[in-house]
Amino acid sequence: MLAEGRSTQPFENRDEELYRRYQLAHFVDGVLSNIGLPFPRFSVNRSSCSEPGDVLWDDEEERRFEGWGVLVFTVGEARMELRTGDGRQLGFDLEHNPLDLNYAHSEVICFDTTTGTEVKNPSRMVQKQYRAKISQAARPIIPAES
Repeated sequence: MLAEGRSTQPFENRDEELYRRYQLAHFVDGVLSNIGLPFPRFSVNRSSCSEPGDVLWDDEEERRFEGWGVLVFTVGEARMELRTGDGRQLGFDLEHNPLDLNYAHSEVICFDTTTGTEVKNPSRMVQKQYRAKISQAARPIIPAES
């Protein structure tokens, strides 16, 4: 799982699974909260480079997130386009961003589909829609403890 100088890999398989650690407290009324899926970027591990339980290890130190669970969803489920209140189209995509201790580390990013520039602060409406869609798609592969 160490990066060891390996280069990044594109996300070519829409069925590749993505892993995200979570706690039960990250869900409010069945939807991931802003703590569970923060913006502007949130981290995931890709299945082509890791196992589900790997996401329970801290990316910077030898510490495990005890009692946390792991959600799984696919690249195809993470990629989507949503319209803002002012009519702009925002897209969500993935960026492989390896860390020294975690080659699988990747980030979900939001961008303006017209300009291609990253959107650091999408509207609350877009954030809520995205969290709702990911919450519907995500399945616990390792259940969190209550």
